[in-house]
Amino acid sequence: MNAASKESDSTVAAAGDDVRRDWRTRLAETWPDAVRLLAGAMLAYLLARVLHLHEAHWAVLTALITSRGHAGGAARAGVERLLATVAGAGIAIGAAWLRHTWYIDSGIILFLALAPLCLLVAVKPDYRGAPVAALIVLSAGPAAGLGPLDTALLRTGEIALGALAAMIVSALVFPARGRARPRAHAAAVLHLLGRWLRIAFAHGETDAKALDRLREEIRHELRELTILAHTSGWKKMQDKQLERLLKCVSALNADVGFLVRAVARKPLAQVVEVLRAPVDEVAQSLIVAIERVGAAMSKDAAVAADTEIEAKLKALALAARAQAERVEPRHVHTLIFLFGTIGTDLGYLRAMLGPAQTAADTAASAPADG
Repeated sequence: MNAASKESDSTVAAAGDDVRRDWRTRLAETWPDAVRLLAGAMLAYLLARVLHLHEAHWAVLTALITSRGHAGGAARAGVERLLATVAGAGIAIGAAWLRHTWYIDSGIILFLALAPLCLLVAVKPDYRGAPVAALIVLSAGPAAGLGPLDTALLRTGEIALGALAAMIVSALVFPARGRARPRAHAAAVLHLLGRWLRIAFAHGETDAKALDRLREEIRHELRELTILAHTSGWKKMQDKQLERLLKCVSALNADVGFLVRAVARKPLAQVVEVLRAPVDEVAQSLIVAIERVGAAMSKDAAVAADTEIEAKLKALALAARAQAERVEPRHVHTLIFLFGTIGTDLGYLRAMLGPAQTAADTAASAPADG
C-alpha cells in the first residue's frame, strides 16, 4: 500500500471517528431542547389541572408531539393536529351514534370511521392524526357524566390546550434555539463536506464503508435541516432566511458531490493527474474556505471574503496552458467551472452570515487620537 493510500485511509477513519461524536458532546449541545420539551409537557399538565380537565395526559401528549424549534412551527403543528382531531372526532361521533342507535358491529363501525379519514390522510398527509383521534374517541368510554359528543369535545379541547402550551414554550423558553439549531446542522454539513473533499483529493484508495458512513452523516444533517425549514411556520409565513440557508447548503452539497464524481472519471481524472499540484492547491483552498464558513456558521459570526480560491483557479489555468499538449482546454475549463461553483456557493453562505469587518474597516472606525 503506497503513502497516498495510507493517507486516504487514515483520513476516512478520522472522519468516521469525528462524525460519531461522544454522547456527552451531544448532551451538552441538545439539553436545551430537552428542557423545552419537558417545559411544554409540564405546562400543558398544569393548565389541564387548573381547568379541572378529566384526563390531562391528552394535553401533555399533544404538547410533546407538536413541540418545534420555532414558535411558528409549533403553532402550525398544533393547528394541524387540532384540525385533524376535529375531523377524526366528527367522524367518530357519527360512527358512535350509529353503533348505539343501530347496534352495528364494531368492525363495520371501525371501517366506516377509518375509510374517509385514510382518504383524507392520502390527500393531506399533514392530517395523519385524524384516524388516531377517531380511534381515541371510539375506544375511550364516555367521561364521567358526559355523553359521546361531550367526550369528543373534551378531547378536542385537551388537544388544543397542549398545542397552546407548546407554542408558549417555543416562544419563551430558549427562543434562540430556533436560530441556533438550523445553523448547527448547516455547520455540521459544511465540516463533513470539507472532509469529503479532502478524501476525494487524497489520490489513493479509500475505505468504501467509511466513506458511505460519511455520506450518510451528510444526508442525516441535511434531513434535520430540511425538517426544521419545513416546520418553521405556515407556507406563507415560514422563516425565509432558514429556507435560503437550506437551499444554499443543499446546493453546496450537490456541487461537491458532482465534483467528486467528475474528478474520479475520465476525462477530468486525466486533467487532475497531469495538473496534480495546482489542482490540489485549489482543492485545499476550497476545503479551508468550507471549514472556515462552517466554523463561523456554528458561532453565528461573520466571515471575510476569500480571494485565495480565485487566485488558485488562475494559477490552475496558467499551469494548464503550459501543459496544453497533454490536456484539452475544454476539460480544464470544465474543472475550473466545477471548482468555481463551489466557491460561488460559499459566497452565498458568507453573505447570509453578514459582512465581516476587515482590519482596514477596524482602523477606519477607530476613534482618532486627541
